[in-house]
Amino acid sequence: MPEQNFDSWINGGATISFKLSENDVYSDKNTLVLYVLEEPVPVKLGDAGNYQTPDVFQNGKTFLIKPYLE
Repeated sequence: MPEQNFDSWINGGATISFKLSENDVYSDKNTLVLYVLEEPVPVKLGDAGNYQTPDVFQNGKTFLIKPYLE
């Protein structure tokens, strides 16, 4: 694999629960959409002090991790 540079990373995790109804399964919506929250990688040493733990960073954003059909 070639070298890669990233400007963000995935850290932490979440447990989600969702149910698909019979209508969901047999509908024409066949794509399950999931979002992953990411925090920017600190560029300067001083930026590292602004790092937030996953629970703090995700506070108020948990609605984004709920999957939906498209």
